[in-house]
Amino acid sequence: MAKQKQRMSTRRRKMQIRKRKIQAIKGGLLLVCILMIYGIIQLVLWNYVSRNTTNAIPRGIYIGETDVSGLSVDEAAKAVDAAVSGYQEASILLQFDENRTLTTSAQELGVTIADEKAVIQKAYNYNRKGSLFKRWRQIRARKKENQVIAIPFAVNAETLTNLLTQKCTPLLKAPVNATLSRENDATVLKDGENGEVIDFEKTIKTVNQFLNKDWKGADGTMAIAVSDEEPEIKSDDLSGIQDLLGTYTTFYSADGTAHAHNVEIGATNVGGRIIASGEEVSVDQALKSRTEENGYEKAGSYESGTVVQTYGGGICQVSTTLYNAVLYAELEVEKRSPHSMRVSYVDPSRDAAIAEGLTDFVFKNSYDTPVYIESVLADGYLTFNIYGKETRDSGRTIDFESEILKTEDMDGTTFVTVNQPIGYFVQIAPYQGMDAQLWKIVYQDGEEVSRDVINTSHYQATKLTYSVGIQSDSAEAVAEVKNAIASQDPSVVQTAVNKALGY
Repeated sequence: MAKQKQRMSTRRRKMQIRKRKIQAIKGGLLLVCILMIYGIIQLVLWNYVSRNTTNAIPRGIYIGETDVSGLSVDEAAKAVDAAVSGYQEASILLQFDENRTLTTSAQELGVTIADEKAVIQKAYNYNRKGSLFKRWRQIRARKKENQVIAIPFAVNAETLTNLLTQKCTPLLKAPVNATLSRENDATVLKDGENGEVIDFEKTIKTVNQFLNKDWKGADGTMAIAVSDEEPEIKSDDLSGIQDLLGTYTTFYSADGTAHAHNVEIGATNVGGRIIASGEEVSVDQALKSRTEENGYEKAGSYESGTVVQTYGGGICQVSTTLYNAVLYAELEVEKRSPHSMRVSYVDPSRDAAIAEGLTDFVFKNSYDTPVYIESVLADGYLTFNIYGKETRDSGRTIDFESEILKTEDMDGTTFVTVNQPIGYFVQIAPYQGMDAQLWKIVYQDGEEVSRDVINTSHYQATKLTYSVGIQSDSAEAVAEVKNAIASQDPSVVQTAVNKALGY
């Protein structure tokens, strides 16, 4: 019985082995058939692809609006360059809103192809890359319908930024600073207003999106993105600046002369600024360069002990008036120089000379809180007010006293040239030379508690001076007057001037 069961088990194993062999043979034959069919298909696809692939860009391929079918890479590049060159003249309207626009061109915007070489290569590689099936489908697709490869346009960010800065900035609303003023012995705060500023990053993104989505090389309109620009001086900056720390006034006449004009320009440049705690102010820099472009005119100024005509002449009255306001506000004076000669609008040692790039008046806000400089021009008077948070004792007051230490006179007469027509002959009174010093006196509840010298000054003595004009259409007359002035002989100068005038 056991032997019979063993024989039956052996027979079943042999049958299973035979069955598996038969299945393996069938599977192998099926695989061979599949491989044969796949090979035939691949051969057919390869034959089809080969017959439709040349050494040029395939038929039915466009780059943007340009048909590059049958062209070599170099030929396609020239064709695309020609098309893009034509696009450069397209008119582009940059627009803030309906009332504020700027017409420019694609060329001015700096429109270029982001990567022309890659675009041309993509066109050339069409149905050359990937599987045979993919390439077959691409060939069928381009035969059925033209295939368009988009041109990836890009705007030159620097070019666009410069264009917008130069041509669009004037169209923007400028921010208005908050201001302080004194009315009826009270400090009045006037709120500032937000302005506009171009959002360059957003605008560049918008322009690139337009170029690559909607633009076909024709005229178009693009929006310029703007955002709010807060004023440099906001109401919050001034809210704690309520106390008048120091003030000073000088008379400048406001008579329409170049001197008065320069004072007004300078006062406007210096006034209206917040000075942070610990911040230094160079008045020379605050006044801006004294040029015609900055609004200054030629007027008399001191130079090497004489009066000459220079742009910004008279500007020292601005620095001098501010110097005295700074003294009363008790800000820290870092640098101050006297004039070479006495000035008439303040006592000795109360002046602060300014000479562009040479002599400066520098002070620092020594308070723990910011201060605000206000300039006021009214009825021929220049006033500087310095506002801040008062921290000094209520019973403490200060005053300043000028003291002349010695004087010096100079005899004689001198003649100097000025850029005025011949016949201009103006006498300038001699200036008395002197040494002086300025005392700072502190009072507490009306009682003097300290007296200190805070500066010393030396002023040159000058002779009786005549400013003589030397401008004329006659070079001979100019030469004779200059030679006469060089002699410093009054009779010779007068004779030369009379001759030039035909007397």
